[in-house]
Amino acid sequence: MARIVLLLMLLLGGCDSLYRQLGGNFLGPPGQLNERVGGKARELIRQAFAGIDADRLADYHVHAIAMGTGLEDTCGRAGAAGAYINPARFSWLNPRWKIPTAVLMSASGISNLGQADDQYAGRLFDLVRNFPGKGVFYLLALDAYHGADGRPDWEKTDIHIPNQFVIDLAGCLNDRLPAPRFVPVISVHPGRGDAIDEMRRHHQAGVRFVKWLPNVMNIDPALADYEEFYEEMARLKMTLLTHTGLETTLRVADADHQEFGNPLRLSRALGAGVRVVMAHSGRDGEGRDENGAGTPNFELFLRMMKKPEYEGCLFADISGWSIDDRDSLANLKVFIEDRSLAGRTVNGSDYPLPAAAYLNPTATLADLGLITAEDARALDEIYGYNPLLFDFVVKRTVRLPDGRRLPASMFLSIDDLPAGPGDRCRGYRR
Repeated sequence: MARIVLLLMLLLGGCDSLYRQLGGNFLGPPGQLNERVGGKARELIRQAFAGIDADRLADYHVHAIAMGTGLEDTCGRAGAAGAYINPARFSWLNPRWKIPTAVLMSASGISNLGQADDQYAGRLFDLVRNFPGKGVFYLLALDAYHGADGRPDWEKTDIHIPNQFVIDLAGCLNDRLPAPRFVPVISVHPGRGDAIDEMRRHHQAGVRFVKWLPNVMNIDPALADYEEFYEEMARLKMTLLTHTGLETTLRVADADHQEFGNPLRLSRALGAGVRVVMAHSGRDGEGRDENGAGTPNFELFLRMMKKPEYEGCLFADISGWSIDDRDSLANLKVFIEDRSLAGRTVNGSDYPLPAAAYLNPTATLADLGLITAEDARALDEIYGYNPLLFDFVVKRTVRLPDGRRLPASMFLSIDDLPAGPGDRCRGYRR
């Protein structure tokens, strides 16, 4: 519904004046937050960090964005080759994609496509250096759509963020910080002819996470063809961070590929001993259950989490759960009430989505009774200066009537979560 309203507003009211209002509707730079926000906003920030060592905070879901325009201003170097965004995202022949793209670029601090890489990296760096503590942010690559022949299909690829670009960018930004805060995450389509070699090469360089967006990349996680890839992932102790649920932000070239986000399709990877993090926890849409019946992906996610054979190997993240969607926001209470999820769930911001003003959930959260109207106003102030911090504080402010909230453990490293007696992936831990 939010996307339909967005489209109508832009078509009826003109574009330029609304892109900022719906995208990066900020009040000032992140460094001005402490001196500009009111006492209630500062109190919510303090309460958000209660019981959490800010130096151990982890955000497992931060997107890199690049078009190959270079990082001369940010890093003093050209961008890595191969960065790509499908031209359909910039054409008025495709308003369904052009409009959200323009809004997200506004939210990301991009005002000039010719400087997109520098502007995005500079904005992200500014947000992180003004985020309290020395916690880490996992910066995600994204491989291309690959066909059955293992070759990239650029017409069906929506966005391609090369592995080397993410590694170089993380290194460059870390060099400008007192302590490293960016962790590169590679993306390797398992159908590539060089998939295992690519994974091994980056593992040798210290990378430990692989990111998939199956619906977009054309990956059916249940395919037997990927067994060897999974076995090598498990041997290398590489963690798979993979999208679950419906995908609506990026273009899904084949409608039936939305089923690839079904949480049940991760059983093969888990059977091979791979540690898996289900990004978004099956937040949106439906998938087919074991009997072929259409079932909410969130319910399928919960079924997977309750299987004892996956204890210690299967985790979730709550990225995207602070986006304004009434049904999903209402389900936040499940993560508060079900204590079995507390030790198996980690945080992700899904940045830059929290920076898009039209996705701001505070009014809906207040309407649901999960925050107060005063909280909503204070959170909106935080958003105005640092949407990355805003996402974290929103999640820590949400409360049930009895005062329970998302536990502190959900915002720490996956390796800091307690190991259970049935932990088959114990070898993954540091």
